[in-house]
Amino acid sequence: MDILPDEIIAQILSYIHPIYEDLAGYSIVCRRWDRIIQNTGLLWKHIHLHDDRDAREALEDNYASALCNCLKRYRQFIQCVRAEDQTFFTRPELRRLLISLPNLTRLDVPVLSWSRVFAQSLKSAPVLKFLTIDDYRALVKRRSDCGNGPVRIHKRGIRVWDLRVLARQFTSLESLTLNINIFKLYRHGILPVLDQLNLKELHLEFAPYGMDELPNESVISPINSFMNSRHASTLVSLDLHYLPVSTEDLVSYVENFKCLKQLFVAVSFETNARAPSSVVLKSESITTLFLTGMPSTNVKSLKCVLPRLEVVLISECHHLISLEVHATNVLSFILQGSCQLANVKAQCKSIHDLLMYDCPAIEPEVVQEFLSECPCIKQMELSVDWGIIELDSHHCRGLTQLTIRDVTMSLSKLKVDCPTLEYFKCSGDASPAKHRNNRNVAGCDIEIRADSLKKFQMCDVGCANRVTVHCMEASIIQITGIQPWQRPLIVELNASRAIDTVFFTGLTIDMIALNSSYVEHVIIEKCSLAADRNNRRRTMRFKCGEIRALRLLRCPRMKKFSLHVKCVQNLSIDSCSNLRDLDVSASKLSRVRICNCPYLEQVNQTIAHGTN
Repeated sequence: MDILPDEIIAQILSYIHPIYEDLAGYSIVCRRWDRIIQNTGLLWKHIHLHDDRDAREALEDNYASALCNCLKRYRQFIQCVRAEDQTFFTRPELRRLLISLPNLTRLDVPVLSWSRVFAQSLKSAPVLKFLTIDDYRALVKRRSDCGNGPVRIHKRGIRVWDLRVLARQFTSLESLTLNINIFKLYRHGILPVLDQLNLKELHLEFAPYGMDELPNESVISPINSFMNSRHASTLVSLDLHYLPVSTEDLVSYVENFKCLKQLFVAVSFETNARAPSSVVLKSESITTLFLTGMPSTNVKSLKCVLPRLEVVLISECHHLISLEVHATNVLSFILQGSCQLANVKAQCKSIHDLLMYDCPAIEPEVVQEFLSECPCIKQMELSVDWGIIELDSHHCRGLTQLTIRDVTMSLSKLKVDCPTLEYFKCSGDASPAKHRNNRNVAGCDIEIRADSLKKFQMCDVGCANRVTVHCMEASIIQITGIQPWQRPLIVELNASRAIDTVFFTGLTIDMIALNSSYVEHVIIEKCSLAADRNNRRRTMRFKCGEIRALRLLRCPRMKKFSLHVKCVQNLSIDSCSNLRDLDVSASKLSRVRICNCPYLEQVNQTIAHGTN
């Protein structure tokens, strides 16, 4: 490290998170590192805190202490502070330190409680360019601190007349993200505030508190006023969650906000008001569309002509029957909870992810046609109640990841033939419901064909009768059952080259056929062998050139185990309390370990004597 220049060491240190990994603590390594850390502004320019890491509540005090130390010692370097829902930002000490940062250009901390006094105290106010004021999240936090008593929550938080003061403070502001109560916006208006600013981007999100005090016909009027103002061209994101929006309003917002990129609409309730049965949304700017519910039950058909659309979510549109999307850059296409949606078409060949949940009216043929028209789909996730699922290379030419969730007892066949498939996951219900009329179910045959599988995972699929995997090589094959509901399972694994790890757990085994030239690890845990009509136990068949390690763990219901292979380097049998018959035939067996198997104690002693 001594021969490396300071610039290279600084670049290495930039990969250490300043808060979560306590970058300042590395200054004790040596004097040179201390000098680099103290004088390299690039290391402290951006402070980004992510919510997933902050989920570890036990470390919250440590993070708060590291952040305080960072803001004290390196305040002159810090230009950006971004966070999510970290509660320690409400601490008075941290608020005082944020005020003292002189060169801060971006402040994106939703849990901060804003006021005129706080804004006027910010030393960075003249240079601040990006600002987030999230009144809604601050209100939620305050509400939890107030106990169970009634709180007029829409009366708290930042006041609109305070916003006017803020506008005079932040003379360099270019982007404002504002989450504010719709009641405040209706009563005081936002246009006077914006008139004092020279914004390039505005992100608006409205909270529904206070709606009970507004006349129904006037709830959306502030948005309509804003749409007709000179500030409409600055609106980049609009979030209307759980506000009453009419069909005409929805169409108008999409068409008239010319620079709108993100639109989130969650309809609080559907009406039977007069509305056309077919709705067309057109925009040249929208890249993200989240539509939860339709404004009217009369709307049966939705057509989206959005050339720049990248992410689309259609959810809980219970009366929608037909959906058509025209776009060129869609990356994620998500459908969920639309019980009558039957026709789905997309003229967008760039779709990368397809997710579909709880849309029972969509038939397999519709999805197959959809896939044929979208050849670039790489990831697909389905939750469907179909009897047969069949996909081949024509339907999924470039598919690499396939997930099928909530498999029911009605599934009789699942066949996927996709050479490019790398990840496959199939999961069912851990407590499967009985079949209708208590009829016997023949079971489901699952067959997967791929060239190179990185992970095959099947868990809690109670209807599975046979599982067959064909590939050249596989990294992980994991099959998990749900005894005692699991039906006897036939497993056939064929890999022409090699398999790294095979893991069976909780299965009632009818037959296992493992065909591969080399297998690294085979783990069989909590499994049992099914009995045939003559009360004879089934067997497992391994046709492998070599198995490096085979482990039989915690199988109290297994009484017989047979293994006939050419070479097994390590065989381990542990906690199989009823295993009485052990038949192992191998030309090479390097190591055998048997423990907690009372009926095999004599075999264990024989192995021990042979070793000595």
